[in-house]
Amino acid sequence: MDFRRPVVLDASAFYAGVPFAGWGSAPGASYVTTPDVYDEVSHIKRGHGALDALIASGRLSLARPAPARMDEARRAAEATGDMPNLSGPDVSAIALCMQAGLGIVTDDYAVSNVVRSLNLGVTPVMTQGISAVMKWLYYCPGCSYEGAGDAVRAVDGGGRGGIRGRHVKGGTAPSDGSGSKRGRVECPSCGTALKRRALKRRALKRSAAK
Repeated sequence: MDFRRPVVLDASAFYAGVPFAGWGSAPGASYVTTPDVYDEVSHIKRGHGALDALIASGRLSLARPAPARMDEARRAAEATGDMPNLSGPDVSAIALCMQAGLGIVTDDYAVSNVVRSLNLGVTPVMTQGISAVMKWLYYCPGCSYEGAGDAVRAVDGGGRGGIRGRHVKGGTAPSDGSGSKRGRVECPSCGTALKRRALKRRALKRSAAK
């Protein structure tokens, strides 16, 4: 990783301890994340005030992506078919990468897939990362329904009002970007849980976050 430039952190990077210890605490390292991600991980080391200390030291900063960038991030996630597997904070982290032109540190597959589809860098922490950018096709094992990723939405498994999967001809279904992460995607015809398979695959050269 190039520590001369800040890198974006998503929630998985905080849970892996990136800004606190190990390789992520190298001298000169600096990080940026969004208020949504910060709220999601604010319980980490709360008793020690670790996140507040990182902000006070200037090693961690918060930046909120512009609404237009959030919309672009949602469209990018819909284009790859990863939107049903992204949370609101995930989308905000992707949007921040787009806005700042920075790479991201993440172990999240869906986040990695979308960011690499945008030709931005991804650095994994505890995994090997992805080797190809995938575009997903969702299909129903119970009937003949098929839909690309921009035509389905997750049903929120946590009861927070996710949007039922559906097919939209000639365009992209509306999205508020707050769907449940790893939510269940249901067939709009019969209600069966949709499965997915790779529609397109683009192999990647290994690269770290830039």
